[in-house]
Amino acid sequence: ELCNGIVTTKSNLVNTAKKEGLITVQRLFLLDSAALKTGEQLLKNNQPDAVEILPGIAAPYFIEHIYKKLLCPVIAGGLISDKDEIEKLFQKGVLAVSTSIKELW
Repeated sequence: ELCNGIVTTKSNLVNTAKKEGLITVQRLFLLDSAALKTGEQLLKNNQPDAVEILPGIAAPYFIEHIYKKLLCPVIAGGLISDKDEIEKLFQKGVLAVSTSIKELW
């Protein structure tokens, strides 16, 4: 197998990948309350295996307002700079984090 899944901002690719049996992660940029509402609708319609919230510091807000309705595992990505932040995100219900900072891997 060449690939097991995709991470994408494009909801149409989530649907296509699901039909192919791939693991799907829908990326959402939570810039404001309108993006939150749009993101909620995308997740309801597409039902990805997980959602990645960007920036990661917005993930607790997403969990508090949306997660309980959808029960989609949450990954936090972006603007995460130290281990304390990661631990706080885990305590607030984030399943995983994505970061380019090698010291945090």
